[in-house]
Amino acid sequence: MPTVRYSPPLQLAGATAFSQTPEVLDPVWVVKTFRATRWASQQIEDELVVERKTLNPGGWGRKRQPGSWPAMAIAFAVSDSVDLQPWLAATSTELWKAAGFAGKPAYHTVRKRFLELEEHVECFLTAVAALVQHARRHDNHVGRHVHVDGTEAETHTALVHDCPAHFACMSPDPASRRGRRKPGEAMRPTREITDRFRAERQAAVEKADDEAPDLDMGDVEEVEVAGDVARFKINGHWYRSLDTTAGIRAYTGPRGATRFWHGFYNQKAVDHYTGGALAVVVESSSRQEYDIYPELYAQLEQTLGGRPETIIADKGFSVRRVYEHNTQRGVATVISYKRAGGDGLRHDHETHDRHGIPRCKHCGGPTNFVRFNESPKPRVWFDCAVGLTAACAKAQSLSCSKDWKLLVPLWRTNPLYHELKHSHSHYEHAHNNWRSRYRVAADDLGIRPKRRGAGWQRLRAACGLIAEWLRICHRQGWLGSARTNRKHKIERPADWQKAGEEAAASLADFRHQIGLTAPYGRVAHALDPAWSKEPPSRVFAAKLKAERER
Repeated sequence: MPTVRYSPPLQLAGATAFSQTPEVLDPVWVVKTFRATRWASQQIEDELVVERKTLNPGGWGRKRQPGSWPAMAIAFAVSDSVDLQPWLAATSTELWKAAGFAGKPAYHTVRKRFLELEEHVECFLTAVAALVQHARRHDNHVGRHVHVDGTEAETHTALVHDCPAHFACMSPDPASRRGRRKPGEAMRPTREITDRFRAERQAAVEKADDEAPDLDMGDVEEVEVAGDVARFKINGHWYRSLDTTAGIRAYTGPRGATRFWHGFYNQKAVDHYTGGALAVVVESSSRQEYDIYPELYAQLEQTLGGRPETIIADKGFSVRRVYEHNTQRGVATVISYKRAGGDGLRHDHETHDRHGIPRCKHCGGPTNFVRFNESPKPRVWFDCAVGLTAACAKAQSLSCSKDWKLLVPLWRTNPLYHELKHSHSHYEHAHNNWRSRYRVAADDLGIRPKRRGAGWQRLRAACGLIAEWLRICHRQGWLGSARTNRKHKIERPADWQKAGEEAAASLADFRHQIGLTAPYGRVAHALDPAWSKEPPSRVFAAKLKAERER
């Protein structure tokens, strides 16, 4: 009998419908609840105290007034403001007193303390882990199935023309400047809107393969970073930026006009059960999504205090290194397969077919899943589904390293695989929710933070995680007695389950039509010459090539 490793993908309906519980939207409630949840908040406070004592062991200087700066950072994150000064002016004395302050501090003090917190994002993530693991002790469905996706986050800086004096564009001669009245005039590239950049990025992802470069910045020819200034050479001209942590993508149009996008990737891991974000990573947009993924997974594992059962993502993560990373940890990868190779076809092999189903070593027939072991090295165990020889009755195994992308713990013939794959698009709204609730991952000027740098965006994201799980735990009664549980309905959407079953049935029909349900390969041909010696995909590729040559 096959070993059942994966639980059904259940949903806790309404877990993040915070508008149904108006009190959780009040920043004063967030501050009071955070401070009252001492088993989470005290970890941040203790680590900050230790840090201050390390930097100032003698305790010199004026003593700080009492109050929780982490609590106020979370209050800032749940507000509608992205800029510190107008937010401070709008805050009430009640809010500051709820955080333990005697009154509202001066702006320069607030700014200084918030900037100090940028260096201690890990402390906030420790509190997030405490909240999520507390929720898992109440309900172990939290964090079993996780959706991973990335979106764009802009930086508030512009590219300024910065060519050396000897360049023609900086010449005092108007003729050399091609009609420009001043040196360097009108040389700033047009800022690309986020929606168009997202479309171009997704189109590039569809074409990319496992050999895609780690650094893909469009038409950026050269990069220099010196101190607090980054310089980029685009279309023969140099530009400078004051945000050295942000990445850049540049595009040159048919008429030579240059457009650019400057900022970060905001990558999230979203819980299938509650819909709440479990981990958020902010990194330069010059890095590929799949290169950022190991950092997101490390944060996810720290938050959960363990491993998820499955990771569901889109084609941007469909590269070998992501599959290998997950499989080595016993995590099933559910991602739409992205074709690679010169002919663009998915090929069958002697050991396994195009859908990752191992072939019997004794007769070449299809097999049934038995179990998966990740230790000492990942292997799938299976038995023959045909049983043509006496040796077929024995259990067989195959190392996943043979093909990391195809040999996965959760087989593609399983309806659960297709159910999870189908559900992924329903979790992409998490980016919009976070922009609305916490002003995280800015995609326009209205919610773009004026402070530059990834540190500020990481701090706000970490504060958003704390607020999100405080709200979820309160609505479910996980912060205190389970008797206060709102008893939200736990469901497994019937339409998603039906879609998974239909997709699995359709795949089974397709496999039968193309001959994958019959034995093939050299061992099969030796048993019966009527069976193909070559895998079906190779036969099809040969016919296709012959037709093209006619």
